[in-house]
Amino acid sequence: MSEFVNLEEYMYDSQDRIGVICISITGLISLISILSLFVFRPLKSTTYARTHLFGYLTSLLVGNAMIAAATVISFDWIAHGGVQVGGVCTAQGALKQAGNLATALWSFIIALHLFNILFLRSPASMRWFWVATILGWGVVAGIVAIGPMVIQQTKQRGRYFGITGSGNRAECWITDGYRDEQVFLEYFLELLSAALSCILFTFVLLRVRGNLILVNVPDDHTHSSSAKSLDDDHKVPDPDNDNDNDSDTTKSIKSTSKWRFQHVPSSDSWQLVFSRDLIDTAMLRFAGRMVWFPISYTLLLLPSGIAGLSAARGHPVSPGAEVFVGVTYNLIGLTTVLLLHTTRHLYPSSADLSNIPGFETKRSNHAFVRLMETGGVTPFDLCSVRGGGGGRRGSGFFDEATEFFQHLNYFDHLEYRLVVFTDPADSETGGDVSGSVV
Repeated sequence: MSEFVNLEEYMYDSQDRIGVICISITGLISLISILSLFVFRPLKSTTYARTHLFGYLTSLLVGNAMIAAATVISFDWIAHGGVQVGGVCTAQGALKQAGNLATALWSFIIALHLFNILFLRSPASMRWFWVATILGWGVVAGIVAIGPMVIQQTKQRGRYFGITGSGNRAECWITDGYRDEQVFLEYFLELLSAALSCILFTFVLLRVRGNLILVNVPDDHTHSSSAKSLDDDHKVPDPDNDNDNDSDTTKSIKSTSKWRFQHVPSSDSWQLVFSRDLIDTAMLRFAGRMVWFPISYTLLLLPSGIAGLSAARGHPVSPGAEVFVGVTYNLIGLTTVLLLHTTRHLYPSSADLSNIPGFETKRSNHAFVRLMETGGVTPFDLCSVRGGGGGRRGSGFFDEATEFFQHLNYFDHLEYRLVVFTDPADSETGGDVSGSVV
């Protein structure tokens, strides 16, 4: 049991005060940045249309603000020269745990929400939004309250919320008499949230980029020469019907949905463009911005998590490392605000979203699936055709066509096709000559 379990007061020395001041200033900067965002540039629901990110990001910012506010309370300890047990100490401990849990929970919920709409491609339901919001904050409040109300054993283990740590990290939180609670009711949940969020975003990026594809493999192997996308009609052409290509007659067969990973070398990454339609392009841009939230949270959390677990096992870190851990962790609020400020304008505007179908829209088989089944695509150049006597559609025509397609930014958003036919007299072979780009 730690010597600080029932400690009524812990006084700082001159070196401790410097470290506490640095950590407290970082918390104050994060708190001011969050409050400034709410006052001067508040989040708008229209910015994150078709998603629940407005509510979830607001909850995340509240959690970040709670962490910063708990750290700012340390200015009171600096003024008194040390930490003192009392109502302010209990408030700091409860506020710190609530903020840590809320930040971890809402970071995970944001990742889970984006996994739902971008990977599973399910519509965002307002019912589930309110369930997640009420349940999420209920879980945070319940875990914080259960400590002093249920777990606390004052005579055997001391106060639940009280003075913990030493040196420049002496503050009010879950006391050292409750090591297991420190680990499993905070550190473990934080690290679990970071790990699961990164895993979910990895799968999201693989799918929207085109590397991971869900296809339907027909159970009838006589008709399984090609796998079809899950968004298709679960029908394949009947090869025994000679008129199949000339009519809408199809043969329905049973199929099994399977995930297929498409590994594309970096030199051939341009082929992934063929897998993306307008919705996929919006998805990719959307996920590419949001992935920085779990990455930044994980990077700022890891030092604190590692140091906390080390201290819980009886191996405290050096004073300099403690200051570094405290400063980096309290940058979470400022980092969230900066990410929102720098990425908010990159989301599709309301006008753009009015022209984009919902993420859950079912679509027919993408070109990339068919291309990979037939060996991929071989890039080619639009070759000039020698014009006839009138010089119609000669090299100048193809030069203009090539320049046109180069301005399409690798066929972004839409699919384009160029087919050019020449008269027999214009071709050296006497037949039709065509070139196409899809």
